[in-house]
Amino acid sequence: MKQIEKSSTDTFIAISKNIYIFGLNAFDQQEYKILMDVILDQHKTEKYILQVKDFLSSKFDAQMKALGRDDRLAYVDMNKVLYAMRGMHIKALINSIK
Repeated sequence: MKQIEKSSTDTFIAISKNIYIFGLNAFDQQEYKILMDVILDQHKTEKYILQVKDFLSSKFDAQMKALGRDDRLAYVDMNKVLYAMRGMHIKALINSIK
């Protein structure tokens, strides 16, 4: 069970990071000011991270429901997912300053 939880959480983190980066790239192409607001404003950053998590969770839940299962929370540690996404944001912030 521990191995399934770790594997599921790691997969969820990897997908979340990809969605996070994709979203930032979309902002970058549309309007640079919006991107800077998301990167520099802590409230907007947290809101964006939670939106990414909620988006991925809803898609995952829909897929699980289609398969006749409803047990994502048993296998994914959402605290670790949010922690990893916040770390990803800090790296993006540091890289944007360089």
